Amino acid sequence: MPEHRIQVMLIDDDRHNFIITRTLLSESGPKRFHLDWASSYTEGQAQLRKGAHDVYLIDFQLGADSGLELIREASAAGCQAPLIMLTNRIDRQLDLEAMRAGAADYLVKNQLDALHLERSIRYCLEKQTLLRELEQERYLLHTLMHHLPDLIFFKDREHRFLRVSKALAERLGLADPHEVVGRTDHDFFPEKYARRAAEDERRMMESGQPLVGKEEHPTWPDGSVSWVSTTKAPLRDRENRTVGTFGIAHDISAQKEVEKMLRRTTQAAEAANRAKSQFLANMSHEIRTPMNAILGMTELVLDTELTDSQRDYLSMVHASGESLLTLINSVLDFSKIEAGKLELERAPFDLRESLGDTMKSLALRAEREDLELACHVAPETPQTLLGDVGRLRQIVVNLIGNAIKFTERGEVVLDVAVEKIIDDEVLLHVTVKDTGIGIPADKLEKVFEAFEQVDSSTTRRYGGTGLGLAICSRLVQQMEGRIWAESVVGRGSEFHFTARFDVSPHRASQLPQDRSAAVGGTPVLVVDDNATNRRILDEMLRSWRMEPVLVGGAREALATLAASADQYRPLRLVVTDMNMPNMDGLSFVETMRVDPRFASLPVILLTSGGLGDDAARLRKLNIAAHLLKPVKQSELFNSVAAALGVCDAEDAEQPASSEIPSLPPQRILLAEDSVVNQKLAVGLLERHGHSVVVADNGRAALDALDREAFDAVLMDVQMPEMDGFAASRAIREREKRSGSHIPIIAMTAHAMRGDRERCLQAGMDDYVAKPIRSQVLFETLARLLVDAPEAEQAAGPPPATSTSTSTSTSTSMSDSPQSVPPPSVQPPSAETPAQRRSAAPSERHPERTNGESAAVDWATALRSVAGDKELLREVVGVFLAEGPALLENIRRALDTGEAAEVQRAAHTLKSSLRTLGCTDAGQAAWRMEQDAASADTHSLFQQLEALQSAIDAISPPLVAFTQGDDMLIEPPAKPPPKGPDS
Repeated sequence: MPEHRIQVMLIDDDRHNFIITRTLLSESGPKRFHLDWASSYTEGQAQLRKGAHDVYLIDFQLGADSGLELIREASAAGCQAPLIMLTNRIDRQLDLEAMRAGAADYLVKNQLDALHLERSIRYCLEKQTLLRELEQERYLLHTLMHHLPDLIFFKDREHRFLRVSKALAERLGLADPHEVVGRTDHDFFPEKYARRAAEDERRMMESGQPLVGKEEHPTWPDGSVSWVSTTKAPLRDRENRTVGTFGIAHDISAQKEVEKMLRRTTQAAEAANRAKSQFLANMSHEIRTPMNAILGMTELVLDTELTDSQRDYLSMVHASGESLLTLINSVLDFSKIEAGKLELERAPFDLRESLGDTMKSLALRAEREDLELACHVAPETPQTLLGDVGRLRQIVVNLIGNAIKFTERGEVVLDVAVEKIIDDEVLLHVTVKDTGIGIPADKLEKVFEAFEQVDSSTTRRYGGTGLGLAICSRLVQQMEGRIWAESVVGRGSEFHFTARFDVSPHRASQLPQDRSAAVGGTPVLVVDDNATNRRILDEMLRSWRMEPVLVGGAREALATLAASADQYRPLRLVVTDMNMPNMDGLSFVETMRVDPRFASLPVILLTSGGLGDDAARLRKLNIAAHLLKPVKQSELFNSVAAALGVCDAEDAEQPASSEIPSLPPQRILLAEDSVVNQKLAVGLLERHGHSVVVADNGRAALDALDREAFDAVLMDVQMPEMDGFAASRAIREREKRSGSHIPIIAMTAHAMRGDRERCLQAGMDDYVAKPIRSQVLFETLARLLVDAPEAEQAAGPPPATSTSTSTSTSTSMSDSPQSVPPPSVQPPSAETPAQRRSAAPSERHPERTNGESAAVDWATALRSVAGDKELLREVVGVFLAEGPALLENIRRALDTGEAAEVQRAAHTLKSSLRTLGCTDAGQAAWRMEQDAASADTHSLFQQLEALQSAIDAISPPLVAFTQGDDMLIEPPAKPPPKGPDS
């Protein structure tokens, strides 16, 4: 769009000045300005009255007339265009007079050039625009402050009024709003009200946050009282500094009167309703008493000898009585709620377990209708809540029961999600979705009303009192939530409700919170034709860091198994549905078992109902577990762990108490081949006053026992030359001759199914799981060395005594040929490819990236050493020396085909890595150990590369920690609290 040409009028009696001015303006561009000329005072007056120009240039001397007077006259007449004075001399006094007269600028003609003239014109035009806008703003503010009936005020930091609206001035008894300036609320209101207002304003100025919609009840200077809704905010200057407050108050007296009348009416209606509900409750109780007698007596008569007709008649009586009792119970519940007699309990409960049990009770009903029933609880949902679990179950049972009742085919799904968490409260959002007949849009609200059905035909066809959803609605209200429905006729319905619960600080479930170490990294095949079930199972398994592969049918599952057998990561577990089209779950397993590669593959079968005649097939097919759908997380985890041979998670939480039991100095024999675990155990024991001798295998442990006496033995289970089981049996055989008994505590990296029994059968007294936890270790020692002898002494002389006492001669670590390297050990030089890969990152101080932070769980590592950073530094230094050597051992063993040596070295690496909190690397070592144990050499070389990569990822932070970087293990600083506007 072309630029608007500025219309300029020159009022000057000298034509020469006109030519000069035209020349100057043309230099700015031929199309920017249009210049007209008036050569006298009279012509200038006429042009100013027309007002057709954007700017007027007026000469100071117009013949005998004064240009200054012309400017005064134009300003007085309301001229809106800028007036610029032109003169031949520099005179400060003349400049001021021109400005007072109304000139926008003052220019000296003999100093004027094109640029200066153009700037002056443009400056004056822009100034004029701003002045007009300012005037408009002043007009709007004036209109607001003088005509709005609301009460508006501005105050300074000392709570003094700066300005008020006309309406507020009138309420304060003032004729002119300016009379209030400098005064405060204390000059107009009672002391209590004025003080409270000042406190509110002070808090606002300190916090910077507004006060919105506060209802106040002021007494005005004339003695009248009203209700107002006040909103205030901090008043800030151009530099965003708080310099006071401002606000507006709206009179709500009429509204409060209406609310008061409505409240009285509501209270009267509620009182009448409670009376009605009380009557219903009393009547329900009165009816229940004879009904219970009728049902009881009918059941007794049915147990006697009756004719067929009599039995039919009495059965009909009993069934009718049960239906009537169900109706009475619903009426009783409803009347309790209406009468305000129903109180919610507040007790801790495990949400997933409670909902899982509730869904189990409905599973058979769903199976009879040939429906798929599923339950999904979002992973972020808290485990343990405080509230009334019984009433929550009642709502769920009602909604699920209705969904089953009105669904002929398809599925019913319960979904639980977190809508929001505030402090220690959680608002749950529960959805029950079905694929049933649906509800018309105009009936969605009515279904929650008492004694209502969608239409009269549903009562006859499906039964029901019409009270269930009404009761659910009332219960949800008591749980500070809401309930609603969404539906499409013929396509199904979704019932939603929210409910508020407190989050319990204690866990109701005995399962460890972190279960991933026991089963994580395991590839598992999930077979189910229902997409919802596959999604739920996938989420559960991934929460334990397993690696699920999902398929929708048996034939696809067989193909997937065959393909996985040729890969380096074969599937190690199958979770399959029983009821599937074309080929059911048992037929799938039968076909799978024919292949020798899958003859012993663990299988978990999910069923929607009883097995009936299939129980024998289950035993024949060696099914590890069969679970009733919808499956609970806890029972699925337990079945998965059992199927994989795992009883307990290795990294289960430490006991709540972190206090180490008091124990007199003991002399301990440690049989352990891992240098990292040697350093860890020795460091923990010696820091509590105990002396330790180390043996790196079972045979060396027997030799040490021949040389000297010990109070207890810590025995690793897996060691070269002689393992812990064989060494323990040999010790017990010797004790048969000597009559003594030394406590032996097994240390195992896996609490596998049957390991406890093997430990006891080998003669061990107890066992602790690796990674070693200081409190568990010392509690076990105290139980065997202090508590047990005291108990035996109280009961009588023991059958055998310890071979040594606490006064035995101490042997330091340096005296033992199996002692661990000193703390000063550094990562070895890069002599081999494996060592080069591990040592290379140590050549520089590593940057702490997110990946490296995730690779090492420093909290777990610190727990392993009871919080001793220096001991942890020593243990990490030992690992940095031992790890590359073990990797090189694995590589050599793979080259020579020694699977047993691969398994042993991978086992040692796994134990060390998990001790240091390196979960991902530990899983990689565990997978290599498993493949080596099954002689699956096809995948071992690829497993080695994965293990090498995992160890490469943890090396930089480990090296940095040994070099004194404690920031790695310090908890991150808490960010500053966010304000409400953040």
